Amino acid sequence: MVSALEKAKREKINALHSQLATKVESYEESIRNHRASIYRLIVELPPSSSLASPPSLSSVALALPEAPSTTPGLDAARKCEPNQCTLPYCFCSSDGTKPPKDMDPKDMIVVTFDDAVNLNNYEKYLRVFRGRANPNGCPTRGTFFVTHEYSNYHMIQDLYAQGHEIALHTVTHSTGLENENYETWTNEMIGMRDILRRFANVSVEDLLGMRAPFIMPGRNAQYEVLRDFKLAYDSSIGVPPSPVPVWPYTLDYQIPHECKAGTCPTNSFPGLGFSSVYLPTVANAADKKATIIRCNAILPHFPRRPSGDERLPRGGIRRRRNVARLRAERQGESLAEAHSHAPFLSLLGGMDMGMGMGIGRVSYWGWCSCCQRLHVGGPIRMVAGIWELPLNAHYVSDYDGGHCPFLDQCVLFNHEPKDILQWLKEDFLRYYNKNRAPYHMSFHTNWFQQPKLEDGLGLFLDWALQQPNVYMVTATQALLWVTEPADISQIKNFEPWDCKKLPKRGKPCNNPVKCGPLLFKTENYTGSRYMTTCFECPRVYPWLTNSAGSEYSKADIYRPEIIQQVHAKTN
Repeated sequence: MVSALEKAKREKINALHSQLATKVESYEESIRNHRASIYRLIVELPPSSSLASPPSLSSVALALPEAPSTTPGLDAARKCEPNQCTLPYCFCSSDGTKPPKDMDPKDMIVVTFDDAVNLNNYEKYLRVFRGRANPNGCPTRGTFFVTHEYSNYHMIQDLYAQGHEIALHTVTHSTGLENENYETWTNEMIGMRDILRRFANVSVEDLLGMRAPFIMPGRNAQYEVLRDFKLAYDSSIGVPPSPVPVWPYTLDYQIPHECKAGTCPTNSFPGLGFSSVYLPTVANAADKKATIIRCNAILPHFPRRPSGDERLPRGGIRRRRNVARLRAERQGESLAEAHSHAPFLSLLGGMDMGMGMGIGRVSYWGWCSCCQRLHVGGPIRMVAGIWELPLNAHYVSDYDGGHCPFLDQCVLFNHEPKDILQWLKEDFLRYYNKNRAPYHMSFHTNWFQQPKLEDGLGLFLDWALQQPNVYMVTATQALLWVTEPADISQIKNFEPWDCKKLPKRGKPCNNPVKCGPLLFKTENYTGSRYMTTCFECPRVYPWLTNSAGSEYSKADIYRPEIIQQVHAKTN
């Protein structure tokens, strides 16, 4: 007599066998289709081919594991073509070391921090900037690539209010993301963007950059998300030690250096750039009255204009018409004067990243009519093109301490502050005396757990900011200079770095709410977490596919079309 338990086991085994058989059958069908496709390609070769006659299917099948196709895809990136890649919407060079427009630039120090912001590091991060100013009198600022777990959103909101840049570093900070698909990267990055919007009041229009965990880029999938959701830059690609540092570059072409991680993108990811916008005069911009604007742009994925359409240039994406940069203008003037330039309006998604707005009508060939609502402080600046802010390796000539993309990964904890100052000076002067690429200093909390390291960093920053034409700016501010390089004589009036002309951000509340214990449940763990915010507490701890922390664990649906519709309704 078979017991009920034994019967259930057998049924489960049979079900598994059935599922396996179905998968095998599906794989076999895919292989058959693949072989047939290869055969069709072979038999359609022109007579000049070295193949006298098409081989049999069996010989093709045997050859497949030995010699897989290496033909690049249609979107595969080519080597840099300087004549076809010009600022502000494209920038490349053969080895990545050439400054923009062959200028003699000033040096930019870009300080970035990775992972959660909380009581363990918040005050220490603030000390990096406290009491330090740029030559134009504005305070120094940095960029924070934020992850979700253990983050204090009241503190993040305060950093944002002080003028620091907040960027995306995934929700889960998981290992192995470099091998994940588009959907996973969307949930990780756009989910993190939504969490920051909800619980730290960071404007989506200011969340422009992303960085992959462990600087392991997510192959093409990560950059497809960056493109589809209108982000401006990535900073996930490490550069091996090089005597001449690499400048930021756009992803129109192949990366100009060795891919240290081995998971860099191989496709071309041209940016959408900026577009001139012509606006009629409105009597009172302060009333935020809607107006119709015309956008002179082209649909980037179409290689040529329709026959007879004179509104678009020939030559496709590499000849799109753009302006270098947006100008932040004051509210209260006539619209023609105060908003003479506005952000590029994506014709693919119909979503403006510069101002909240709804799309009235978009034509397929480049002209669009849009109902625009005015924002206090004017249009936000956006970076033309999809940019990569690479992580050049830090090192000194004798490799004391090793080499590292993150400074806390070099072995410097046994050094005295004055020795750390000398180490950083030698590393910095390789930039300052060569091509003056941005000196990108990236940190984790670990650096600030060692008082000697923190003191050495302070000594270095004080020394560096005394050097001629050295500015300590955010990642986006650095990229804005690259898109429209300003001469040294004009740099003090360079608008993106002028704190007096930047829109003010609201301060966080005085009495934040400590939410919790909140149920925290993943596939492999169930527990609780606490979260601090100025806003309403979520029902459960926000996580992947549930950025709002609702009772529905799969509440998020991230598609560019969905986000377009949400923006259109809310504006």
